[in-house]
Amino acid sequence: MIRTAFAVLCLLLMTSPGAWAHQSSTSFLHIQVAPASPPDYTAQWRASLIDVALAIGLDQNGDNAITWGEVLARHPAIVAYLQSRMTFQRQGQACRVTLDLPQLDGRQDIYLVQPMSLQCASTGTLDVQYSPLFDINTAHKGMIRFSTPQSHRIALVNDPQTHVSFAGTPRSAWQVFGDFVHSGMAHIAIGYDHLLFLLALLLPSVLHSHQGRWQVRRGFQPVLVDVLTIVTCFTLTHSLSLMAASQHWLTPSPVLVETVIAASVVVAGGLLFFPTFHRYRWVLALVFGFIHGFGFAGLLSEQSTGAEALWLVALGFNVGIEIGQILIVLMVLPLLYLTGGHRWYRRYCLPTGAMVLMVTGALWTLERWAV
Repeated sequence: MIRTAFAVLCLLLMTSPGAWAHQSSTSFLHIQVAPASPPDYTAQWRASLIDVALAIGLDQNGDNAITWGEVLARHPAIVAYLQSRMTFQRQGQACRVTLDLPQLDGRQDIYLVQPMSLQCASTGTLDVQYSPLFDINTAHKGMIRFSTPQSHRIALVNDPQTHVSFAGTPRSAWQVFGDFVHSGMAHIAIGYDHLLFLLALLLPSVLHSHQGRWQVRRGFQPVLVDVLTIVTCFTLTHSLSLMAASQHWLTPSPVLVETVIAASVVVAGGLLFFPTFHRYRWVLALVFGFIHGFGFAGLLSEQSTGAEALWLVALGFNVGIEIGQILIVLMVLPLLYLTGGHRWYRRYCLPTGAMVLMVTGALWTLERWAV
């Protein structure tokens, strides 16, 4: 049992940095009623430019760089690729899909943005079949947002569950709240930078510092208290900044926010080499938690249509994030407790995890600062 837990924990820690790239394995589709011609729709597909390049081949001259000219030259291939992997139907009739010229979005990572318009039957449920990029990454996820003046829905699709339906009927305040709870849970599940920062703070929860060296905590209660302290501090400040950003009281630069979030993973990972600073992890959770909240708010701002009460949307989204966090902690805590009492955890797992965290965070920081 203990050896199995050790293997699972080390596997999590030694996963290659590329597998943790922030949202690089997630694409986004936003469908909304066309203001000028309902019941037609406008839509926007967003995906990492790197993922699109892997799927279609954008680097035509093989110089390991992608120019805007190469993107435009391959636009017919992009159109064909999306049309073969995204279909829309109402009342069993296929919608007519028109794709416009693409755009670039560099607010966080570099995303390709593909605008499109849908002409569909006048009534009925909208059925979406979605599978772009699943052919290059079986772990890829698609987040689909469906917006009307009366409703807002979020759906997360993955392989093989690639079909989703949207009725578009008016929804109550509680239903909207539930939609954003689900959205918050979905976001924390794919927000790998947030997860790695939290993991870095939790890894030494089963240990304590004695004369500058790691020692094992005795008993489950002190471990639980330490975990609850870290999670509470992180939750407190990211909830404050999420609410402040959702109400437009504070609006820092998205690039700066994402860069600092990446740097927080480097800092938290690096401190694992210094047991003396163990007792101050709650300070990191408070300070960087405030910045992480702006990161959560960035995705929330893209999902809110403006038809819902902002406080209700932010509250539901934050509740979803907290539920997701609790579920993750419940999965990680038993592994930590089972392995943390062994010498090899301190000698191998902790330093290996620290190095993976620092390298991954450093790559993210350089990538985001260069945008």
